[in-house]
Amino acid sequence: RIEVASVVKSLSKSYKKLLFGGTNIGLMGLFADKAKENQMEVISVVPEWFSKKHKDLIFSGDKLVLTKDLSERKKIFEDTDAYICYPGGIGTLDEIFNLIARINLTEIQEIPIIIYNYERFFSPTLLQIEIGIKMGLIRKEVMQYIHTFEHIDQLNDILEHIQNDKT
Repeated sequence: RIEVASVVKSLSKSYKKLLFGGTNIGLMGLFADKAKENQMEVISVVPEWFSKKHKDLIFSGDKLVLTKDLSERKKIFEDTDAYICYPGGIGTLDEIFNLIARINLTEIQEIPIIIYNYERFFSPTLLQIEIGIKMGLIRKEVMQYIHTFEHIDQLNDILEHIQNDKT
């Protein structure tokens, strides 16, 4: 089973707020539940059309932010201290690549992107980035803000590194 409880516990030592996709299902819902248990503020960011169509799927956190669409939701996510990514679907991959592209083009500030490579879910994606770097299609500096972990001790090292870079 994916280590949601221990990951959230580690994150809650460094971060006090969870800004997330806003549903109460799957890993997102479990992650938000654990964040609340760890006294983190939970802010659900959901497109308005989705909230109307799927009222029963919205996580009732501390605050609900409705956006016009998914593009507007992505813009809200860029104003964060770190971005953590669990295995997910097309929307998850879209959000990761959108964030990487915008940081790479210096449209937005660098945000640590922390990827939970559970059962090597993201390994093909990370390999594609590495191949792009070797081919000269992607700047190698991209990897400075992408951090991956497979175990909680690796996450703790990443969080410590990020905190040390801030000071």
